[in-house]
Amino acid sequence: MNADNVITLLKEQLPEDSGYEDRHNYLDTLKSLCLTVSAGNVDNISLDIFIDQARDHWKERKLRLGTFDSFEKNNGLRKTTPDEATEDAQEQWPMPVHLPTLLNAIVRLILDHMDMTQRQATTVAVWVVHSWAYDAVDIFPILSISSPTKGCGKTTLVNILENLVREPVSVSGCTMAYIYRRIEQGRPTMMIDEADSFLGKDKEKIGIINSGWTRGGSYGLTELVGDKHVAKDQSTWCPKVLAGIGKRPPTLLDRSIPILLQKKRPDKTLKNFRIKQLKKDTEHLRQKLARWTSDNFDELEGMTLTFIPKDLDLGRTGDNWGPLFAIADLADELPEPEND
Repeated sequence: MNADNVITLLKEQLPEDSGYEDRHNYLDTLKSLCLTVSAGNVDNISLDIFIDQARDHWKERKLRLGTFDSFEKNNGLRKTTPDEATEDAQEQWPMPVHLPTLLNAIVRLILDHMDMTQRQATTVAVWVVHSWAYDAVDIFPILSISSPTKGCGKTTLVNILENLVREPVSVSGCTMAYIYRRIEQGRPTMMIDEADSFLGKDKEKIGIINSGWTRGGSYGLTELVGDKHVAKDQSTWCPKVLAGIGKRPPTLLDRSIPILLQKKRPDKTLKNFRIKQLKKDTEHLRQKLARWTSDNFDELEGMTLTFIPKDLDLGRTGDNWGPLFAIADLADELPEPEND
């Protein structure tokens, strides 16, 4: 039996219009085939690659990844699942979390260190909350932080976000292979500072970032398995933050929530920024973010928006802002903007 036969056999259990029984049969078949693969009875495929391909197919059918990962973990198909290390590592707050209070705390933290409007800080705070539950939606916008010149605080904001978002991975430059390999390892919140230098006009890099805007987004590549090259659609789906000077490429902006920063005003006083202290100050917020997500993921996944401004309900603009308005719907109230 070869790899193509095994993958085809598995996929046949989950047609596009699959129901509960189909999903149950798919997982049972997966368990059986994992034993076959791990025993070395299938040519040119490893157990991890097989499970990854099965997971990608499950995702293509718009099914909840948590169900797949729970089945994988409970049945010991391999030692870890892609998101297991993240979920197990973050301690949760012991009590239910009041979302408006949590959002207010994040906004206050941002404004303590950034000279930006409260509307901008609130937008960033809501995006942070949804970064923990990004898998509840089919489209998740890039957070695009830009400034007209250096010294506007973009790196400071990235450092703040690094201590708030789900499983942050922050880099100032990397290869294309690093991006999709790192996403494969754990679907982090990918944070790229100096995005203007990193992206430039490189269409391939821009294409990889663009492709991860939707749940089914992937990047095609080939892998050497044994002595053969195997084609693979590598998922690029995860939350992403891009920070840099100047404008982002139009196709990226179409998929982004833009945050434009300016130089700090001369009369504006901010708190001293210390990364070590920030880690201590944000630990309770991370615990609360993890707890709120655990308690509310299913509701967020199944909800229908009750409100979205008419001027935003247009194509990709509405798609980008939809996840944020879903959080606003659940919060009922957001931090009140001051005179900005």
